[in-house]
Amino acid sequence: MFSTTLILKNQQMKIVSYLTEPASYTIDLISKVHIPLKIDYRFLQSKTLVKTQNFLDESLYMCDNSWLKRIAIIKKDYKVYDVIIFNGYDRLDFIFLLFIHLFSTNKKHIGLESDTQLRIPTNYLKRIIKKTYLNFIFRDKYMHGLAGGNSSHRKLFSHFGMKKENIHFLPMVIDVEQRNFKLDRQRNSIFTFLFVGRFIPLKQIEYIIKSFLIAFEGNDKVQLKLIGDGPLQNGLKNKYKFDNIIFEGALFDKDLLSQYKNSHVLVLASNKEQWGLVINEALACGLAVLSNDKVGANFDLIENKKTGYIFDSNKEFDLSLKMKSIFEDQSYFKECCTNGHDLMHKYWNFNLYSEKLSEAAKKMMTNA
Repeated sequence: MFSTTLILKNQQMKIVSYLTEPASYTIDLISKVHIPLKIDYRFLQSKTLVKTQNFLDESLYMCDNSWLKRIAIIKKDYKVYDVIIFNGYDRLDFIFLLFIHLFSTNKKHIGLESDTQLRIPTNYLKRIIKKTYLNFIFRDKYMHGLAGGNSSHRKLFSHFGMKKENIHFLPMVIDVEQRNFKLDRQRNSIFTFLFVGRFIPLKQIEYIIKSFLIAFEGNDKVQLKLIGDGPLQNGLKNKYKFDNIIFEGALFDKDLLSQYKNSHVLVLASNKEQWGLVINEALACGLAVLSNDKVGANFDLIENKKTGYIFDSNKEFDLSLKMKSIFEDQSYFKECCTNGHDLMHKYWNFNLYSEKLSEAAKKMMTNA
């Protein structure tokens, strides 16, 4: 990794990051970014749906303290650190931080790390409340937006009043080195479409299954593998009993990586997905991707990148047609695999995150 640590050291910046949860990807981020850059960190919650090792100091979990203790911790951090990075802006701990910030005479810079896309509530009352709240926060010159993507994620901050110079790009990344499979590797001889995620309505898993059956029912050269669990799993498993539709259950670590290694195309059909780190994982593993147009990662990882197709789940047969197309057009499929793998391993990774974090912190202090 390049000399980002030296840049931060030379500027003598003290940074603390309030992370959401100790999920596997967050632990990787700490190991590959926070520790090398000497950035301190805390967790807002201790529970996570993503399996991880629980080896961290319990004092790092804000949720395990009383609200008075949490205020004391945040107040001390505000005094000690030059830059405070906070994941989100709708938690009680952020409200504590906001009040401390408002009444402080020695203002500190606060970076709001967010993977949230710009969406305007249809309900009038909710729209007014959201606009009033976010305008109040984002217009503060010491508040900075750390957008996970370059399109809708940036627009969120600007739409609600944040100045352009206070909006910084901080990519949504994973540890790609754990997923560095050879592109010419031996895969499953049956062409495999893969879903990885929770079995919940938002993921539109039944839509994926129906689209697959329209394109490939009775075709023993193609299969759909569904990985994950959740409230819809048993019902779908009992309803769709086909030889080429396989419910694998929840898998983690080496078992999950093995499925990526043997698959060809990831399908993500969520009708509301702020980012979708599963796309990062699939591209890093050398898979092509079929992604619904509501997924946040599309602009940076798929659109005009030739790494797969974006489909519209509200358009009849759109996913089915794109499934069939990427299966039949092997030349484009291989191009997608190569482009996605290169994108993740040569650019969209922890090196990029470290670089952009360093740039953002430097700009914060320069504009103080």
